[in-house]
Amino acid sequence: MSTTPARTSLIDELDTRQNEVLDKLDELNKQLVELLKNCTVSRAESPLEDEDSLELATGQ
Repeated sequence: MSTTPARTSLIDELDTRQNEVLDKLDELNKQLVELLKNCTVSRAESPLEDEDSLELATGQ
């Protein structure tokens, strides 16, 4: 089965868009990791004061 020029162009366009999406996903994943690191550090540096704060934080 031969591939027409139009089909080849469409495949190339989809491949390019897929790579752009994967690059953006990788970038967002790195940002998420950094945010989670910051949250972990913040929580470790400022532990909850009392049980009332713990209840508010956990909803229990």
